[in-house]
Amino acid sequence: MISKAAILTSSSYRIRRSRDLIEHYRVLMERIEQELLALKHVVSCIKRSMALAREHSQEQDVYLDSVALNLHDFYTGLERVFKRVAEMIDESVPTGRNWHRDLLWQVAKEYSPFRPAVLSEKN
Repeated sequence: MISKAAILTSSSYRIRRSRDLIEHYRVLMERIEQELLALKHVVSCIKRSMALAREHSQEQDVYLDSVALNLHDFYTGLERVFKRVAEMIDESVPTGRNWHRDLLWQVAKEYSPFRPAVLSEKN
């Protein structure tokens, strides 16, 4: 027979574990929210640079360079979000020469029961 102390200890462990998981996911959510704010800023910069490129055709190459740089920033920002999800939920981040592609494939798949697919064909 299981003692009352063992039951209480087990319950206490589960409660602590639940609190740790909640904190873990809260931290992930905050990091993703920060990254999304940064991505919104990048999108704003892209839109401004595109508008300026249209207005100043003689200097268009300068503004289009800005667009290209910001598009790169946008992609790497998304990649940071995907990597955080892979680290903190999947507990597995691809490595090797093709890790970027493998990361996209990983987050495009559902990781049941922990998370839905982060990417879909609609995105």
